[in-house]
Amino acid sequence: MRPQQEGQDPASVAYQTIEFAQREGIEIVIVDTAGRLHTKGGLMDELSKIRRVIEKQAPISEVLLVLDATTGQNGVMQAEAFLEHAGVTGLVLTKLDGSAKGGFVLAVQERTGIPVKLLGQGEGSTTSPGSPRTSSFRPSSAETGLPTT
Repeated sequence: MRPQQEGQDPASVAYQTIEFAQREGIEIVIVDTAGRLHTKGGLMDELSKIRRVIEKQAPISEVLLVLDATTGQNGVMQAEAFLEHAGVTGLVLTKLDGSAKGGFVLAVQERTGIPVKLLGQGEGSTTSPGSPRTSSFRPSSAETGLPTT
């Protein structure tokens, strides 16, 4: 779902989305709150509000934080802030196809205990023009956080 009007409160959009899903018998809802900076207090408070609104309607089973492998040590602060405000349950590490190796994620795991759930290894590929893209995400091992084969 998208906002019904320009500037609509994100928590109300989340509320309407959950309400719609329950009415239509939809079991899985993905709420994307992209573009939130951990240094912007107002946005983080809004994120906490979104979580509270959703929890009043339905249980939340997973909260994923997407981190860019090029982030570096700033990723530790991001993860801690998002854990506090959103209750992050897993990490998605993207852009592992470049020179960055995402070493900071070890510090994130050590300080927060948040496991890596998915690893992004590029933008995918196609076999021919117009064919569906293959997924560039790989699940990670629960024990090591390394890609599974």
